[in-house]
Amino acid sequence: MASREIVLWLDERWYEALERHLKDETLRDKLEDYLDELCNQLPSHEYERISTEIYRESAAREAEREASRRFAVFRIRENGERCCCLVDEPVDFLTAARSLRRYTRSESTAGFRSYYAAAREISGREFSRYVQERMENTGRVTGAFDIDLDGGTFAELNQGEWYIYTLQDVCIAAYHADRRSQESSAKRMEQLLNYLRGKTLPQQGYYPKGYLTYGERELHPEDISFADEICEEDGKLNFYLESFDGLDEVLGTNVCTEENDDYVNVYADYDLEHGLVADTLLVILHRGDGTDRQHEYPLSPEEQALLLQKMEVYCLEQTGLSLAEYRSQYIAQEQETQGMGTEPTM
Repeated sequence: MASREIVLWLDERWYEALERHLKDETLRDKLEDYLDELCNQLPSHEYERISTEIYRESAAREAEREASRRFAVFRIRENGERCCCLVDEPVDFLTAARSLRRYTRSESTAGFRSYYAAAREISGREFSRYVQERMENTGRVTGAFDIDLDGGTFAELNQGEWYIYTLQDVCIAAYHADRRSQESSAKRMEQLLNYLRGKTLPQQGYYPKGYLTYGERELHPEDISFADEICEEDGKLNFYLESFDGLDEVLGTNVCTEENDDYVNVYADYDLEHGLVADTLLVILHRGDGTDRQHEYPLSPEEQALLLQKMEVYCLEQTGLSLAEYRSQYIAQEQETQGMGTEPTM
């Protein structure tokens, strides 16, 4: 955008006097306001033409800047808390593995996220949107990672699939990749992947092969009601969500229509080990042609809080126990089971 500088000369005494008497504005602000007034006095067709040209040029520059951005996204669980963040740097698998190794070898108490000065927190929905973009391989998202420091796993999204490893294996792989400092980045990445070959862990429940779904709005309190029995499986309480008005608006699906015979089953989990609502809903899309597809819907902290309130009430109705009481019983049973499986040592 072409700009022209306007220089005005004013006796310093006039300048100082004007600055003193302008209460909440500077002389510069006042002159800029006057220029705006002059622009507004132009013929309307000329004003609109110039305004439109400036807006389009600005939008084009912003689109070009966004297209050239390179960044990575992380979902991190540490000390019982989960956060998502965006790092405005082109972080790839090797870079993330190096950062993890340095962090685990340090005595830092600031958290893994602190290893990236350019990190800023984003919502779970934003994380999922960038994961989707990573799957589409637009080139902007250089890496998508899910690091569970509490559970000891590191997941990396590559070519539409999540690959999950233990933290220890990733740290050792980073060590082997960097043993020869003279190697190129491509060679080091190759060594990292060679070490990890055959060490992938089975897919977990919250990795439905990358299929994500989200709509135009979040869940409202009146959307949430449960049906059927509460099921306990793999350390989680599973709640079945009933269908509601606006379901397509929330999930980004197209099932509330006569155009097809599709329908969905939606499930929410309560993690008994950590005492938290899982940060995704499981959405199983049943298509009219008989095929099924599994998705995950990312929950915001506000949506998790809403679900927790409804789960508390429903759990009390169905089992006679609050979530805290149910969890206490579960943990006691787990400890008892583990104790029974421990053989005495001499």
